[in-house]
Amino acid sequence: MENTLNIVLLVLLLAAVIVLQAYLSRRPDRRLGWILPGVSLVVSIIGALMMYTPPDATASEVILSVLLAFVYWNIPTLALILIYLISRRGMHRQQVNRMRVQDL
Repeated sequence: MENTLNIVLLVLLLAAVIVLQAYLSRRPDRRLGWILPGVSLVVSIIGALMMYTPPDATASEVILSVLLAFVYWNIPTLALILIYLISRRGMHRQQVNRMRVQDL
């Protein structure tokens, strides 16, 4: 029962972040759409730098594990940027359509 509640809360949180990102991306100020991707990027940098590596790991293993962790932690960042780009492109198309109607 507790696992089901956790999954439902996680899905609701994910949906809220997606809706918030879409809302911020559609605002006239372009900078608002970059807030959540920026926060996600900072969290990914901190997460990658705080990753545990065994004391007997070689330098190349440490670098590889930090880079892989950074890539893994940036998947949400890329998703948020994609939402931003799709939202802004939709806004641009709407403006072009309005201009065409006004030209007629």
